[in-house]
Amino acid sequence: MSSFLVRLNFHGNLSFFLGPKRRPEIIERQLAEKTSIKDVIESCGVPHPEVDLILVNGQPVDFYHNLQTKVGVDVYPVGFLPTLFTDKRLQESHFTKFVSDGHLGRLTRNLRLLGLDVAYLNAAEDRQLLETMQRENRALLTRDRRLLMHGCAKRLLSAVATCDGTNR
Repeated sequence: MSSFLVRLNFHGNLSFFLGPKRRPEIIERQLAEKTSIKDVIESCGVPHPEVDLILVNGQPVDFYHNLQTKVGVDVYPVGFLPTLFTDKRLQESHFTKFVSDGHLGRLTRNLRLLGLDVAYLNAAEDRQLLETMQRENRALLTRDRRLLMHGCAKRLLSAVATCDGTNR
């Protein structure tokens, strides 16, 4: 198989994950073999739970779609273009129960004060957090990119704080 070019256009706040050296939001990748779209997106630094819609040459695909020819890919975050391809969304958008990792104690406390059901496992390892997420049907709140990119992670929300203390 000869190599082929994939042009990725990251929309909305996904540019945050690309890092300052990779902006603007369009990235080109030269691939030499058939590769899943999920792997290509994550190789750019964007965790798959942040992605809600992927269009390959204008058509919606899932994370397991394999790229093998030159294509244009548009990648959209959760909540972007809410009326486009509503039946092809990759993430759930309504959560009622959460589990929080040990680095988000203050956020957990504030969410509980607002009346949300948040389990807090401050000393839990990644595996324990993922098991709790699956067993209790909770969305996981974390800042850990490695955890965000875990294969079984479908209901994750990243809490990303900027230097000025605001959340993105």
